[in-house]
Amino acid sequence: MSLPALLEPPAVACLQPADYPTESPKVVQGLIHKGSLQMLEDSLRAHLTYQFPHLAFQVTGDIYVHPVGASNLAPDVIVYLQRPDMQGRDSFNIEEHGAPDLVIEVLSDTTWSEDVRTKKGHYAAMGIAEYWVHDPKGLRPVDSPVVQGFQLEGGRYIDVVPYRSVVEGRDVELYYSAVLQTEWGADVHRAMRLYNPATGQWYKVLADKDKELADKNKELANKDKELADKNKELAQFRVLLRQHGIDPDANVP
Repeated sequence: MSLPALLEPPAVACLQPADYPTESPKVVQGLIHKGSLQMLEDSLRAHLTYQFPHLAFQVTGDIYVHPVGASNLAPDVIVYLQRPDMQGRDSFNIEEHGAPDLVIEVLSDTTWSEDVRTKKGHYAAMGIAEYWVHDPKGLRPVDSPVVQGFQLEGGRYIDVVPYRSVVEGRDVELYYSAVLQTEWGADVHRAMRLYNPATGQWYKVLADKDKELADKNKELANKDKELADKNKELAQFRVLLRQHGIDPDANVP
């Protein structure tokens, strides 16, 4: 599904000179925004570690990526498939490091209009192979997709066409990322998730595993309580037997 024509930015924006800042931007994020980013980064790292074990990939975000002579941009999620010398950096310059392979913007109340208009053109001009938009709060018109992707062809972004599938018992739209060599989409909570075709489910992330562990711990705690209640009942019954002159420990022939 494409953005309405009214919102379509030019394929290549006019890049203006800018001074490159040396520190990461100070970004104020809501809980939904932060949670979406954490889940995305965790699942991307898990997938890339499995899919591309030979690559020194970099998954980061909210740091400046400096295009050639362009305004400073700080995508929410930045993926470089192989940049072994970039750990711990506060900013990347595409003249030195090359353009990221993929970027994601998670739409927020204050920046969503810029994300779907201006930034699309800037990222195309930078030569970023894929640009993805995630709208967890439904800020765009009601018929807009929760996840939307764009792939670079001939210097212009074209829409990644979704296909229908069933994931964890729910009919969803999945999108194929050529960069990641996997599908992804939005789950029932509007979170952007990577799809695992081997299991027919979303990729498990740290939050999922924490919840599974919490559920198991709760189940064990319930069983411990049941056992304690039974032991208490047994102790009360033994007391009752003694009150009636019966030794509960005596051997019965």
